[in-house]
Amino acid sequence: MKDARNPSESSEPATQRTLTAPIAVIVCAILVLVASVLVFGLYYQYRNYTDGVGKALNDQILDHAAVLSYSRAWDIAVMKTSGMCFGFLLTFLGALYVLRTRDSEYLLTLSGLNKENTLKTSSPGLVMITLGVALVATSILKETSVEYGAPTRVVTPGRDAVQPQAAEAEPRG
Repeated sequence: MKDARNPSESSEPATQRTLTAPIAVIVCAILVLVASVLVFGLYYQYRNYTDGVGKALNDQILDHAAVLSYSRAWDIAVMKTSGMCFGFLLTFLGALYVLRTRDSEYLLTLSGLNKENTLKTSSPGLVMITLGVALVATSILKETSVEYGAPTRVVTPGRDAVQPQAAEAEPRG
């Protein structure tokens, strides 16, 4: 007979307890692999954007629009990659909850403005998987664009350098 005061004993069979550890290791290994691929892609994008900013700063005419465009594109790349990484983390942690052998319940109640919403589930892992997949899908499918307007350049005869077009009024004499 099991003593109700002893929390160290589990009601699940020993074979089910031994399955939880290998599943956790496999899911964590897959998560580390996915994170490694995302970090490598982010590093590659960083290197490309750094090269672009360097070329824009070393040009004969300093192109601030190009520098800002590269910086904005880098920010977008970091946000999308972070969203994907967090989405994969949620998905894999949810998979751990689903694949483990113990039952657990989840109850979330939100109230405000004379309304009350409740989310009750017997599997919090399914909620985490759903949120993770939605976050990854949003990160992938959301289109982002960075507008770039190249400065107008005018080549003045007799000069070697390229000069930006000035919008100055001619002095009247």
